[in-house]
Amino acid sequence: MIFRNKTPTGGNELSDLRNPADWFLNIFNSSRNTINEESAINTSEVYSSVKVLSDDLAKYPLNLLQDVNGTVEKAKHHTAYPLLKDQPNRNMTSFEWKHLVMTQLNLWGNSYHYLEIDKRGQVKEIVPLDPRETKVLYNAETNTVTYHTMYKGKPMVLNSEELLHFKNLSINGLIGRSPVQVLRESIQGNQKGREMASNLFKREGIPLAILKSTRTPLTTENKETVAESWKKHLENNNVAILNPDIDYQSVGIPQSDAQFIETMKYNKAEIASIFKVPPYKYGDYSGLTHSNALTQSMDYVKNVMLPYVTNIESELNSKILTELDKKRGYYFKFNMEAELRADQKSRAEFYEKMQHVGVYTINDILRSEDMSTIDNEYGEMRFMSLNYAPVDTIKEYQLWKAGAKGNAKVEDESLE
Repeated sequence: MIFRNKTPTGGNELSDLRNPADWFLNIFNSSRNTINEESAINTSEVYSSVKVLSDDLAKYPLNLLQDVNGTVEKAKHHTAYPLLKDQPNRNMTSFEWKHLVMTQLNLWGNSYHYLEIDKRGQVKEIVPLDPRETKVLYNAETNTVTYHTMYKGKPMVLNSEELLHFKNLSINGLIGRSPVQVLRESIQGNQKGREMASNLFKREGIPLAILKSTRTPLTTENKETVAESWKKHLENNNVAILNPDIDYQSVGIPQSDAQFIETMKYNKAEIASIFKVPPYKYGDYSGLTHSNALTQSMDYVKNVMLPYVTNIESELNSKILTELDKKRGYYFKFNMEAELRADQKSRAEFYEKMQHVGVYTINDILRSEDMSTIDNEYGEMRFMSLNYAPVDTIKEYQLWKAGAKGNAKVEDESLE
């Protein structure tokens, strides 16, 4: 049986029982829609993980640089420079745009942005597209990719050069996979766990305690009177005084519920691990010590944030810059120096070593620290310690020194 489904762009999409559409599956499996990208963000574990990643990426400055014969400077004269440093479009700041890219990557697995071009052929604005309304189609015959989406309320078909497409983990290179799809069961389990915990707290159907008469059985009316009195004492945080013939017995959490709450803790750790967010980032400092804090922080920057940064830089360089721009040495780069340079003592030691071997100039160090550079010849001059010399030179020097000593010994013997 073949089904014809309407796509967001107004076209038709075919599906059958081997590849059913979402609406068909929903008839038989309502849980499929229980957790999606929009509902997942309402869970505390997903929200905190996505927010940590988005906040961290958005705070990195994004600059357009130019490398001219080894001298790297900010390309402030290029039309694309203010686009990503300040305001990609009329409605968003650079921080907001970067934040959105990271949020969409970690919820939908894809982030799409239309490139508005001016009359000169330059990118005028970078406008986000709704990932829910964007479909990626691949034509095997022509080996081309087209994007069917909605823009300003109208259907639009774009080729791959007309938009930015940032992808999370992909199994086909065309579209990214959403972490929410992988985590659906864990997120759903934690939602149920919170409902159960809430019910346990409210004690819906589970008594907080049992008050038992040790003498004569209580009538229905007497039971209600005792229960209301007990409840009143608890609400007012008063000390409850029991009659000698009333016995208090506490009721704990059922074993099955306790096990479910333990499962919630496991699910929380699993969700954080999928997003690769370390525990200390969401307030769990149990495994953090003074000795390993810096190591964990550097590991997070290099192994979690750096791949995202490289991914975004590559797409920007590929789609926004022309071939002529690239030949002239232009490229986009996030400034992660603040994250990678660690504490002041470590930075000072690092800069000292780099300057002593002639890698960094004084101005290189000042730029890394966001300080004003020295406007004279010494600022860009490279220095080296006289204690360092090429290996071949050292070998020649040692041979010369040995020869000089030998000659001196011969002269001494001749004088005797």
